[in-house]
Amino acid sequence: MLDHPLTTLRGPSVVDEWLERGPVAQQPGSIGKLSTEVLDMIFQEILHDDKDKPGVKLVSCICLALGCKRLLVVGKRHILDGLARYYVRAAGCRLVCLGETTDATDQAPPGMLTADELKEIAETKVRAEDDEWAIRARADSEDPNVILERCLYEFAREFYESEAARKAKFIFSPAWVCMELWARPGLGPEWLLMERGDTVQLRDRKMADTLARWATYAPGPNVLLNLVKGEYVREAALDECGRVYNRVSLAHAMLSRVCYSIDPSGADEYCGEEFVGRFGRGPWAGDRFCIVSEREELPAPRDGCGFEEWRDVTEEVNRLLENIWKAMCWED
Repeated sequence: MLDHPLTTLRGPSVVDEWLERGPVAQQPGSIGKLSTEVLDMIFQEILHDDKDKPGVKLVSCICLALGCKRLLVVGKRHILDGLARYYVRAAGCRLVCLGETTDATDQAPPGMLTADELKEIAETKVRAEDDEWAIRARADSEDPNVILERCLYEFAREFYESEAARKAKFIFSPAWVCMELWARPGLGPEWLLMERGDTVQLRDRKMADTLARWATYAPGPNVLLNLVKGEYVREAALDECGRVYNRVSLAHAMLSRVCYSIDPSGADEYCGEEFVGRFGRGPWAGDRFCIVSEREELPAPRDGCGFEEWRDVTEEVNRLLENIWKAMCWED
């Protein structure tokens, strides 16, 4: 059985090095007398409602963990949980890169949307349907009651988080909050802390900043698993392609197979003859994924998952990425 995708994430490896250095000091106050179970409850309570300024909540958790080694031992798994929820919100979700020309006649890969989701999209008004061009197109169509703009693409544009909102949320990112926390009056920037020999504050700032960075996967090579199709891509083989052409990662591999457009011909000039008509109708569009270490045996498929054994599609992905790279960056 597959673990939850988030269980393959790791916090900064340097944390274990911190814990191995020097003696363990017992907190003299009442917090030093609390059991591990109670400390777990405190960390959980801090992160309990992270919808409002999640970066601030996570940094509060980090600051508590940096109080002493025991707090860090207990808190590091809660920090990882907070990092995963903050940075990896799409883990295990259906992923698709939709073309802007998709409409209600062909809005998503077959089977991706449930009946309830299709109903919600069809019954929800979007601003695009009031566009002057859209109104004229409906008037000239054979069925003016069909609102093509009520599709997943327009629904996502209107009701999912916008790019502007994501940028605005950056001011509450964990790394930014850490920077502001140690830049408050009386402390100053890193160079000033170094000049006056404030090594304790400088150390705390660097530790907090390190913990606030995004969670990572275990050191590679890793494997990208498609949990729906039973296919996988090996990172090590992609690295071979990357050394010849450019840096190629599992992210490129996934993106090359999740594109979905009502007219895939626009991408045909980039993907090579083998993939004409296929790149823009990605075979993985709308599927769920996770990443595991190549050092571990691939998990056994679960009963009823739709496939009996895993299939390696790395070479196929390599050929597609090579074609795209040549078409976009080379002149031959």
